[in-house]
Amino acid sequence: MILGRSKRGVSLVAAALTLAALPGAASASPAQTFYERSFVLAAGARCNLFDARLTAALNAATLQARGAALRAGTSEIDLAATRARAQARAHATPCGSADLNVVRGRVQTGFAGWQRTRSMTFPGQRGDWSADRAAYSRTTWRLMQAASTGASPVRFGVAGGIEQPDVLTAVVSWYGRPRPTGARLVLRDPSIAARPWLSG
Repeated sequence: MILGRSKRGVSLVAAALTLAALPGAASASPAQTFYERSFVLAAGARCNLFDARLTAALNAATLQARGAALRAGTSEIDLAATRARAQARAHATPCGSADLNVVRGRVQTGFAGWQRTRSMTFPGQRGDWSADRAAYSRTTWRLMQAASTGASPVRFGVAGGIEQPDVLTAVVSWYGRPRPTGARLVLRDPSIAARPWLSG
């Protein structure tokens, strides 16, 4: 077994934790969180505040906040306007601003703490998701949710390893007989649900 850093750098699922130290992160609405993260991302790009790995984490955290806002019912048009306001504020904020330096320090501290965290568990609607940041020489689960169909365990998620791309994977360990010879795919009907998320 080899422990190391995945070449992807930052897990998209866990990256949002880098912003845990930002003011209001715990109590802000999803749209407000998206605004704050968009501002930090834009200010970081303009003022060269963060390195490439931290910038990737910030970008992932911003995308996660956008998804949360969409699921909470905020429209894409409103979120586009929110992003524009955040970018305008970032453009108007001096790079040497004391407030911006405080935010920079908090983000860097949060990211440093996240780097020391190897595994995390995230609650889901039907079961917990387990994320593992360690990279191995063999393919292992990077993100996984365990379930079952009858007596047979099912695992679904993303698998990968060192020098191996992350791949969406589903594994079923069939128990007993008879064993299935086919599968049923459940798809979204865009005429009924235009977006791949539910809001309200």
